[in-house]
Amino acid sequence: SSDLSTVDMAKGAELTTLPAAQQKAVKELGIDAEKEEQVLWIAEHAAHVELPPEWVEFEDDDGNEAYYHAKTKRLTTQHPIMTKYKRFLEKVRKFQERMGTVGRKVKPHLAVIMNEVLNRIYRELPPVTPEILERLTVLLY
Repeated sequence: SSDLSTVDMAKGAELTTLPAAQQKAVKELGIDAEKEEQVLWIAEHAAHVELPPEWVEFEDDDGNEAYYHAKTKRLTTQHPIMTKYKRFLEKVRKFQERMGTVGRKVKPHLAVIMNEVLNRIYRELPPVTPEILERLTVLLY
């Protein structure tokens, strides 16, 4: 389930009132905390995501966080899952624009389903199942 307390707390608030981990995720995702409070739940979720298996976190020569995957020899300064969150956020923004819901707060039931979708993305599963689609249909229509 999703903890929406941080989103509720952040309504109309500035970035500095958010927990440090969420502030970092907000910056990495490019979210405007004041104007886009309806998507802060995505940053809250991203702030607590664990590294995928076989990834190692370390400090580079400049003292910045970096991530390395030995099997693929991939090195990145961005959390390996953050790119998925950015793509998801862009899809949410485009959906909100199409639906005319930019600036409207996410309903708690919808946030729970979206949290489940994000968990599936993290586990590298298909984001939507027939059951999730059915729950969304019932909720939205």
